[in-house]
Amino acid sequence: MAEQFMLQHEKCLKIISNFKFRKINWRLSSGEVKWRCTVKTCRAFLKTVEDDDRITEQSLNHNHESMSDQNYQKQFVTGVVKRKVTEDICTKPNKIFCNGIKNIATEHLQVSDVRNIKRNIYNAKRKILPPFPKSIEEIQLILDELNTAFLTHK
Repeated sequence: MAEQFMLQHEKCLKIISNFKFRKINWRLSSGEVKWRCTVKTCRAFLKTVEDDDRITEQSLNHNHESMSDQNYQKQFVTGVVKRKVTEDICTKPNKIFCNGIKNIATEHLQVSDVRNIKRNIYNAKRKILPPFPKSIEEIQLILDELNTAFLTHK
């Protein structure tokens, strides 16, 4: 049984037999950490000792199909490129995309996957950058606010 860790939305995940588990935020009274399947209707869980991540108890009876390797790769690449675009806003999104997909098997990548990954890049970038002004009045308001903020900090 292979275990892997990855971060998604700044949260730690475990992947065991192509099923994703998320960490529950509270500790059990025994000091163990509980992990639940990321599919909300699934009752599968793990319990681990936090220091060495040794599994102490598990119920791996899932009521859904496992995630394919292709789907896992797409999710991983999407997470990597979204983090990269928020850390380095000066790099072109297309360059970030190309660097992100060069590490995966692209023969399984479909046009819709490429479109979704690029849309996620642009959405992540849009969240951290202010919107473009739509009129001259908006530009003037922004400049006035910047000027006022600059004068008050002096």
